[in-house]
Formats: sequence, C-alpha cells, structure tokens
Amino acid sequence: MSVPSFDVKGLNFAVTGGSKGLGWEVAQQLARRGSAFVLVIGGRSESPFGSESAQVAGCEMKYVKSDLLTNEGLVAICAVLREHFADKPLHGLANVAGLTFPRATMQETTPESWDKMMAVNCRAPVFLMREAASLMRNQGSQGSIVNVTSVAGYCGAPFIFSYSAAKAALNCATKTAAIELRPSNIRVNAVAMGWTLTDNENASQSAINPNWLAQADASHPFGRILRPVDLAATIGHLLSPAAVMITGTIVDVCPEYISGELLVR
Repeated sequence: MSVPSFDVKGLNFAVTGGSKGLGWEVAQQLARRGSAFVLVIGGRSESPFGSESAQVAGCEMKYVKSDLLTNEGLVAICAVLREHFADKPLHGLANVAGLTFPRATMQETTPESWDKMMAVNCRAPVFLMREAASLMRNQGSQGSIVNVTSVAGYCGAPFIFSYSAAKAALNCATKTAAIELRPSNIRVNAVAMGWTLTDNENASQSAINPNWLAQADASHPFGRILRPVDLAATIGHLLSPAAVMITGTIVDVCPEYISGELLVR
C-alpha cells in the first residue's frame, strides 16, 4: 500500500465525502500527519466516529451531514464552512464526494440522472471551491484545494456517460480556478483516480458479482486495483506545504491507464 508521509502539522482542513471510503481515509491521514482540525462533511452515511466531534490522532474532528444534490443543501453547507472557519484559518479543502452509480450510457441517461451526476460531481465541488477560496483570501491563509476527478474525464466510457462528462468539467474548472486564484497564492489541483475499492464501489459491484474484487485485482498490471490510501497519500501531499509550487495540475493515480498510451495488441 502507499505510505503517506506528508506533514500538515497545525493546519486546518475540510473534507467532503468524509463519512466513509476515500473521504474518511483522507481525513484520517490528515489527522495522523499532524492536522489540528478537520471538518468532515458527509452525505449518505452517519459520522464515521459515531458522534458530532472526536479526537483522532490528536486532531479535533467535527462531523456535519450535507445534501449536495440541491441548491438549498449546497447553500447550507457553504454556511457551515464559514461557521467552522470563522475563528480559525482554512488551509485546505479536499473535494472528495462523488457519485458513480447508477451507471448509464448516453441512450440510458435521463435528464434527472444527468442533473444528479452533475450536481454531486461538478456543481458541488465548484461552489465549495468558491467558498473555500473566499475564506482563504480573507484570512490570507494561502491554502490548497484538491478536487477528486477521474481518468474517465479525459474521454470516458459509454457505460459511465454522465459521470465522465461531469469529471471532465471538474478537470477544466480545476485548471481555470488555479489561474484565477494564483495571484492570491491559493493552489488548486486535481487527482484523477482510477478504479478504486471504495465502500460504494464494493457494494454496487458485489450486488452484480460477489467475486468482482478478486477478478479485478488479478487483471490489474500492478496486481491490485487502487485502495483509498493510495489516493489519500497523493491528495494529502497536494494539500501540504510540500506542494507549494504545484497548481493547475491534474495528477493521474491510475497505473492501469497512462494517458496517450498506444496499446499494442
């Protein structure tokens, strides 16, 4: 497994999608690497530490539940962000929350399913990014924002049509925001993830094929698909002072796919 080794001692962060899976792994790694405070923003699940607040590896954590699907929910979570960072600087935002299922081709996509994918995978991270940038500018914290996108955003696959389009839009938004925020020394990067064993992926795949993970691992050139810690190590690095000169970058974490690779058959 990847070994997180970044240092965020004394820094404060917000992490979306933090109730389980990749988001919770990112939050835990930030705590273990010295963070003072992490606001864990969840959605579909309850608090991963069983309460609204807890100490994890000496880091203060607060959990709030959010609804990233609606305008009202997005306005509410932006207000929560302002509330929790009114008396402390925000040094980093990790936009990890995402929606992959139900999968659909273009022909199978409905206006409702399209809007849902766009709301969670693009609109919510964009407006949370805007809110975080506003806080960072006002506080002079010169922070870092990391959006979790996907290698599917480069072209995509027919069976994840709207997901691919949403991640492509977020890739573009990441680069555009990086240019806008560069004069304020606020960095914006993205991690484009490959196939990863998350809680939701496991639940959805297991409902179709109970042996999916063993088969997926066996077919991978590195011997296994990604685990959350593999992505958390890179996300944490980009959030940390180790990456102060990195902005506007999309980092592919997907060993099975190299952009521009010519497959020889």
